[in-house]
Amino acid sequence: MSDWKYAKDLEEQGNWTPSADLVAEVRRKAEASATAQAQRPSNKRTWMLAPVALAAAALLVWFLFPTDVTPQTGPLVATGWTDGKAHEHVAFTFLGEGKVISPHEIQWSDGELRVHVTPEQGIDLRVMTEEAVIRVVGTMFTVVRNAQGTQVTVDKGQVEVTCSAGSAHQLAAGHEERCPRSAAAALGWAVEELGESGSRVLTIADRGLRLPQEDPAVTAELHMLRARTLLDSEQFPESIAAAEDILSLGETARTADAHHIAARAAVALDDCTTALPHLEALTLSDQSEAVPLVLLADCVVRDEPARALEALKRIDLEQLPEAQRSSVQDRLDRFGNP
Repeated sequence: MSDWKYAKDLEEQGNWTPSADLVAEVRRKAEASATAQAQRPSNKRTWMLAPVALAAAALLVWFLFPTDVTPQTGPLVATGWTDGKAHEHVAFTFLGEGKVISPHEIQWSDGELRVHVTPEQGIDLRVMTEEAVIRVVGTMFTVVRNAQGTQVTVDKGQVEVTCSAGSAHQLAAGHEERCPRSAAAALGWAVEELGESGSRVLTIADRGLRLPQEDPAVTAELHMLRARTLLDSEQFPESIAAAEDILSLGETARTADAHHIAARAAVALDDCTTALPHLEALTLSDQSEAVPLVLLADCVVRDEPARALEALKRIDLEQLPEAQRSSVQDRLDRFGNP
């Protein structure tokens, strides 16, 4: 379709990830929303546990699961690390708030809960938070719930995690799962995964989009993360669909970026029919970049040579690197003398 590629040039169009200010703002909103929703008595605290502090505390308590604690049901409230048991074979250490519903069921509300279920004892334990259900038959795992949502980490064995905004799946030792409390929380977590795991970005963004959408900017950013991650993994049809999801929101700060992604994916598929409306949208401005103008010209030159020539004449050749300048000039010569 064209010898111009939407690669390095596209990367220079702008920042593809949410700004630090936006991420900070949505996290602030997530925390404020969580506090408002909690509706706990005033003598209780919301536990926001820093990762370093959690890790340090874990070193102290991980191998100190209680052996002489009587199994109990009822509320769990602790401002310091406390031992407990739900069953002879279900021991835990906790810091925060929750409730033992039965020997096989724990409701966790806030803070950190570290659980050890003795294997091969017929125990089918469920740990529930507002965002997740964790099922286990024999393992060591940790549940942390805070303003962002629920995080589950498996240290030994395997658990089944079901997020409220997702389906059940197995989580093996050494892995972590995150169930966001809100779309804003999902955006913050998805940004943390950028550059680490494209599949995790998609999973968390999808979960965020299944939750109530309270902020159009957050919704647009979640779709943007999906579109760019799909593009990076060369899932071009899916990337185009994700970009169209952004455009369906109406005019947003990501509208131009969505057109760029859809155009880039369509160009990669040699699909001018799909690319053309996005290229047209990108070339409406007098300050249009060279890449979409060249690609637009390449798409329409067969049927509309005059339109192709007009698009090329809008490019400021003096602003282009030598190789691109020569390429555009060659087109001007060919298209002007068919």
